[in-house]
Amino acid sequence: MSAQFHLAAALDAGLKSAASAAGFDLALFAPDVRVASAQHGDFQANGILAYAKQTKQNPRARRQSRHVEQWRRHE
Repeated sequence: MSAQFHLAAALDAGLKSAASAAGFDLALFAPDVRVASAQHGDFQANGILAYAKQTKQNPRARRQSRHVEQWRRHE
């Protein structure tokens, strides 16, 4: 297996862990990690878009509301 494969798997696992901590339903969330440019080591993850569509949510609104919640807890 290539190192690229291991890095993508590590990113996938990290994103699933973060999604779980953020309250996402992991049965619906798949990070969809892909190599954007192997030459430059660029990866992309588009899982939030599919998750938002499945749960009928706006991905930006979900992200912003989450940040506001965290900010209020730290006041």
